[in-house]
Amino acid sequence: MIHTSHIRRVLVGALGVCLAASSVQAQPASAGDPAAPADDKKQDSAALAEARKLYEEGNADYSAGRYVLAAERFSRAYQLSGHPALLFNLANTYERAGNYEKAAHYLRMYLEGGSVHDAGSVKARLQRLELAVVELQTHTEPESKPDAKAAEKPQAKPTPTPVVVEQDTPSRVPYVIAAGGLVAGAAVAVTFGLRARSERNEIDSLCKGGLCQDGAQSHFDNERRDALLSDIGTGLAVASAAGALIYFLATRNSDARAESTAPSLSVVPSTAAEGFGVVAIGRF
Repeated sequence: MIHTSHIRRVLVGALGVCLAASSVQAQPASAGDPAAPADDKKQDSAALAEARKLYEEGNADYSAGRYVLAAERFSRAYQLSGHPALLFNLANTYERAGNYEKAAHYLRMYLEGGSVHDAGSVKARLQRLELAVVELQTHTEPESKPDAKAAEKPQAKPTPTPVVVEQDTPSRVPYVIAAGGLVAGAAVAVTFGLRARSERNEIDSLCKGGLCQDGAQSHFDNERRDALLSDIGTGLAVASAAGALIYFLATRNSDARAESTAPSLSVVPSTAAEGFGVVAIGRF
């Protein structure tokens, strides 16, 4: 903005003269003049004196750059004195403070008062202030209105809860059963195998040259019984081990097959010319 410092200096001088003249006019009247109420005269004189004091303080604040405080003092001085020149000071002060809307308001009041020095310059200045107000509003209004799309905060997408798929852990029961069968079968096989061997030694001692002594038959019977039981124990141990192996292979490959057949283990007795035994049949 172009500040009319010359106009301001003229108005400052005129304002001081006006305030001083008002103080003189507020003095008591001569004896020939009509008497005025003493209280009103004193009140007017005090108000003008306060207005002049406020004007001088405001002028000092203006020179120091304290524009807000200067505007307050000028406004109070105008309320006390009513001098239009103070409106020009208010307009100039608010313009320096950057409040162009108030500056235009007081400058318009100053023009409407009638007592204007260089009215053409003042009107041109008022037009520039009004243009500055419109330009400022044009730049600030889009920023003051938040964009509707920006105001709408995007809703956070719910985080999908991970689905925990419980994998079937192969049961250990078959291994326990197989271990028990293996231990029991091995114990039976060893125990009765040793007994069958002992019976065979007795038979060898009682039978010489194809002839057997009395009592040898019972040893033959015992040997066949112990050998049969030893074979059963061996078969049980072998079947248990085979079942554990089949179950292990079946459960290990179950995850890789789309459809798996449940493993099964069957132990069936078997007889042959060599003796009695068991057969393990597995499916996997």
